[in-house]
Amino acid sequence: MMKSLRGELTDTRNKDKFSLSNSKMVMAIAKSLEVNDQDSIKLISNVITPVLINSLVSTVRYHFNNFLAQSESLGANGYRLGS
Repeated sequence: MMKSLRGELTDTRNKDKFSLSNSKMVMAIAKSLEVNDQDSIKLISNVITPVLINSLVSTVRYHFNNFLAQSESLGANGYRLGS
């Protein structure tokens, strides 16, 4: 265990981080294309990475904008946020 600057404990032994190189999606695409060699799998990963990142950013932006709109609506209706 390692203590971060904010004080919470972080398990540094768990090395299972998300990576497109071992992504189930990449492997499923490779399987459906009947691809087995590492170069082709890496190419698949390189092709879908921008799409996945754009999708993630779009989803986060949508939820953030929705949160802002709800917060402004609450503020307009007399709710005091943050106090």
